[in-house]
Amino acid sequence: MSYRMTTSASSRYAPLRYEATRPFALRLGTRFMLHARQGVKERLRFLQRDLLPDIRRELNQLGTQRGPGPGQAEISNTQVFGYYHGAGKIIFDFHKSLTSALLETDVESIPLSAIPAPADSVYLHFGAGTGLALEDDAIEGAFVTWTRYAGEEPRMIVDFVSAGQFADPYFWLREEGEPMTGCSIVLSDLSRGVIQALEASTAEIIERNREVLANLKETERQLAEQYGEVVSIPSPIKVKFIGHQFASSTQGQEFEQTGRTVATHFRRGHFRNQPYGPERSMRKVIFIPPVIVNPGQGDAPGRIYEV
Repeated sequence: MSYRMTTSASSRYAPLRYEATRPFALRLGTRFMLHARQGVKERLRFLQRDLLPDIRRELNQLGTQRGPGPGQAEISNTQVFGYYHGAGKIIFDFHKSLTSALLETDVESIPLSAIPAPADSVYLHFGAGTGLALEDDAIEGAFVTWTRYAGEEPRMIVDFVSAGQFADPYFWLREEGEPMTGCSIVLSDLSRGVIQALEASTAEIIERNREVLANLKETERQLAEQYGEVVSIPSPIKVKFIGHQFASSTQGQEFEQTGRTVATHFRRGHFRNQPYGPERSMRKVIFIPPVIVNPGQGDAPGRIYEV
């Protein structure tokens, strides 16, 4: 299903709240994409020389900030929103049953090749009360962006949105602003599992940061001298509801009703290569949802995880 939506600070969808509370969202997001599409050199030039002054100018029109936090957060937020807007402003709304099932799935078994890219950037809405959290922050959704630029490795970038984020019209009064938590996954080897790819990407970022840190003090001095502070480096909305067929299926209904602790045996969800086609000679990756095995045959066994 698809619906047309309007921007509002009280919207259930974070991108619509962001656009409603940031009068500069469309303008700066569009400018960022114009430069990003010209290649890595032009994108970095715009980020280093133009975006920060533009954001500071926009925030100063809203009022006096209590520190550099709001500006720092909006440097990243503007880029994320720019990708999302430039890709057609697509939102995928997950049914709660599907979200719960995916949370009970072994992510290690998911190969990068099994993750579809329906557009260059989309927003995934999980909703409230799903149990998805980062530290103490409940997560209600995530922006997912696929970047494919000449001279750079292809990446999948995920930026998580906490519950209710971007609803505050006075966000610029917060000392820390409203930053998102994100991660970047290199897609050069699609046979890798998600965890393996994320670990490799993290190691690459750490190594690259070592080079950046070598020049950090000089960069901070120049920024402080130039800006007076140290900086660390309404249109149609297409909403697609997914997971409703799973929720209405026998597996989805049983999972929602029984949960994870009331049956004899709980089998975690996973992905596998399923044979199909002539003489079962072809393969496709399919999702096997969590399932209760032998319900009603005694109490559910406990599970111990070693970390």
